[in-house]
Amino acid sequence: MKIDTGRGGYETSGPRKDDAVTHGLRPKILFYFTLALALAVSVFSYFKDDGFRNIFKTEKKILSEKELLKRVKEENELLKYRIKTAREDPHNIEKLAREKLNMVGKDDLVFRFYEDGSRDIGSEKNDPVPPLTAPP
Repeated sequence: MKIDTGRGGYETSGPRKDDAVTHGLRPKILFYFTLALALAVSVFSYFKDDGFRNIFKTEKKILSEKELLKRVKEENELLKYRIKTAREDPHNIEKLAREKLNMVGKDDLVFRFYEDGSRDIGSEKNDPVPPLTAPP
């Protein structure tokens, strides 16, 4: 239906053909275009070299390196304690000398065991330690 506007023109009442496009289709296209653009930007930023994926990898690596640092610090403290006791405790010094350097104490009795049994006890030829002799 046509309505006279008074200015020599007519205006139609009711839904126009443009209204369906303006109110129905364009907002949907704009919404889906914006959604697709946001998705594309998200995917691009995830796979980019300095994107989110790299950030997540770096955070995991930082956490693992912090754990390693914590373990190394604990081991370092233990080694500092062992060095301190090794230097200051005479009992520990003697224990390390016996175990690591195969040293014996002044009053210790040393036994030598040979697997093949071919060495004679007290043989001057094979034994670098001179045999015990009775005092004259």
